[in-house]
Amino acid sequence: MEEMWEISILKCMSELGGECGLQEIYDSIGQFVSLKQDHLGIKYKRPAYQHQIRSHMINLCQKGEVIRVGRGQYKITEKGLKRLSNTNVTEV
Repeated sequence: MEEMWEISILKCMSELGGECGLQEIYDSIGQFVSLKQDHLGIKYKRPAYQHQIRSHMINLCQKGEVIRVGRGQYKITEKGLKRLSNTNVTEV
């Protein structure tokens, strides 16, 4: 499940030009991952999928696949692009 979210976020960021804000990812992630009813439920004043994204952004930053360039702004790195290009589309 972690792999699916991370690859979906990387795909989303790539489609958004490689650098984007969390809100742009929130607005576009549905094109890359099927959001189920439990993802749309409100937890701590936000839809649950937004918490998923924030958690995976931390993981992606720790792996060096994404860097934080400002408050709520992120950029995909060469390492992230390489991971994305090495992922078979049918894997997620």
